[in-house]
Formats: sequence, C-alpha cells, structure tokens
Amino acid sequence: MLCFLGKLKFPACFFNLLISLQVAFAGEPDFYHEKAPLRGDRAYWSDSQTGAATGGYDVVAYMLEGKAKKGKSVYEYFWKGVSWNFVNEGNLAAFSENPFIYAPSYGGYDPVALSRGYLIRGNPLIWRIHERKLLLFQDQTSRFIWQERRRTIQQAAEPHWLKMQD
Repeated sequence: MLCFLGKLKFPACFFNLLISLQVAFAGEPDFYHEKAPLRGDRAYWSDSQTGAATGGYDVVAYMLEGKAKKGKSVYEYFWKGVSWNFVNEGNLAAFSENPFIYAPSYGGYDPVALSRGYLIRGNPLIWRIHERKLLLFQDQTSRFIWQERRRTIQQAAEPHWLKMQD
C-alpha cells in the first residue's frame, strides 16, 4: 500500500518508521504523559495537575466555533469523575444537558495509539470532528495516519475502547 504526501509516494511502512523515530527522538509535549496499557479507570483523560478533562479545553467550542479554546475553571462541570471547563455559561449548559454529544471519542485518547492497544493522551490542539464526534490526536502524524486509514483504525480501536468500559 502506498501513501501520498504531496506529489511523493511512500510505502505505508515509511509512516510507521516516521512515528517510531518521532517518539524516539522528539521531546515529549506537555500533554503527553503516558503510553499506558489499557485499564478501565481511564475513561476520560484529565490533566494530572488541574484535573481538567482534555487539558482544560472546552469540548463544546470545537463543535460550535470550530476552534480549540481553553476553558475557564469558573465554568466547571463534573462528569465521569473529571472536571470539564468551558469558555462560557452557554457551553457549560449545552454540555450538562447532553455530555455524550460533546465528549471526545475514545475519552480524548489518540485513536491510532488505542488501535494498537495503548493509551496516549490526545493533544487538544490537534483534533478533528468526524461524524459529529470530536477526536484528539497525539500529533499531526497520528492525525494523518487516521485520515489515511480511518476505517481500519476505528475497527481496531473500538474493541480496546469497549474493553475499557467494562
């Protein structure tokens, strides 16, 4: 299988190598805290210092404004064992009425890593709305891989995510 990057063609294994090199040599960004095996107590990732889900970003703003916006702790809502921050009272109200609409898929973990059986926190600044659900990715490479192999990754990630929900 070939992947296209601009006008260049690369074998799919090239992107796996690229990810391996990136993980090996790149410094860990602030949001990246673990490559942990799956456990059921990690339904939604939260910042280890503030306790805020998705690093404190307003998950409603992604849907309504098409932007990643840092929420404010004054607009805080507790759900599924973590606090969720919002930029305003309206977004807080929308989330509290139906959080499943706005909460990120796979708990905000990177779907590519999850498809391989690991939990790696998604970066709130690298995201995509797909089928009206928010997805967070650990980096641009992961987002690109997901876009190229979306169905395969979803099929592989889903059983791991369901296992965590037990």
